[in-house]
Amino acid sequence: MKRARHSRGGRCYNSVKTVMNHKKISEIVNVFLLSVSSILNIALVAVLFFLVLSRYFFEWSILGLYDVALFIAVWLYCLGGTLSSFRNEHLKVNLLELSINNKTFRKCQRVFVVVVTFVTTSVFLYFSYEMFGWAIKRPQIIPSLGVPLWIAQLAILAGAFGCFSCALRDLINLFKSSVQNNK
Repeated sequence: MKRARHSRGGRCYNSVKTVMNHKKISEIVNVFLLSVSSILNIALVAVLFFLVLSRYFFEWSILGLYDVALFIAVWLYCLGGTLSSFRNEHLKVNLLELSINNKTFRKCQRVFVVVVTFVTTSVFLYFSYEMFGWAIKRPQIIPSLGVPLWIAQLAILAGAFGCFSCALRDLINLFKSSVQNNK
């Protein structure tokens, strides 16, 4: 890897170290998201197993257990979406991308996808924030558990923020590659 030294504000900075720091941060975020998702998966399986076991074998009806499973599932869904966006492994329809042979059109299509994704996640983040703010101003309590509803809504906000962050990363990378190609 070529080492390039750039002067910024009178200080020299090494772009290789910066890239390595970004890789370390990405690795830490990836491990964190994987760990939390794994814990939530295990918790969801345990709660659902206990729910089925208690309901059908012992004929117990435990109040609020469905809500606990639902909370875990919502958090798992939102963190899973963030993890797939972070790793760039989310579902995509690439029929158009594969059918475009012209490099210029392919770049235009990539710009379009990144911009639309950024705008969409921005709107998702805004509405999630507004929904969470509304839940804080007008709190609702889940009667079976006695916990506020905003716990599940916080998962949606966290997922929206995660997806927005990944879309912002993709947009920045697009601008960086565009600047480097123009040099």
